[in-house]
Amino acid sequence: MRRPTKAEYDLAGKALSTLEGVRLAYDLGEAYQATGGDECAVDLGILLVPTLPAERYDPIRLEAIEKVAVSLGTPHVGAVILNGASPSLVYSAITRGEPIFSRSIADRARFETAIRNEFLRTVYDTSHAARHG
Repeated sequence: MRRPTKAEYDLAGKALSTLEGVRLAYDLGEAYQATGGDECAVDLGILLVPTLPAERYDPIRLEAIEKVAVSLGTPHVGAVILNGASPSLVYSAITRGEPIFSRSIADRARFETAIRNEFLRTVYDTSHAARHG
């Protein structure tokens, strides 16, 4: 498997832009660990709008997989919804993942800043508790 090109990320982003409720998407990068072959592989981390009911998460996740797979011409697409995912996965998505879709650059910046701040607060609280607890 290979990492998608910029043009392929653009195609994936356009496919995701057609899905109502998708706020941001990252390529998490875990697919790159596979070896061999010329096909690209994408593991999506998808953030949905907060007002979306949880029962819509899986249908949107499946539709996102299908749309991105068709747009890239590969069956090697997976996805996880970041809403409610573990904090470490969300932090990894924003620090090591490749952003491939955002409805708003300002919204993405606010989201990433909030996640980084929460991560640092957790590290501080854990460190403080270990020293003084």
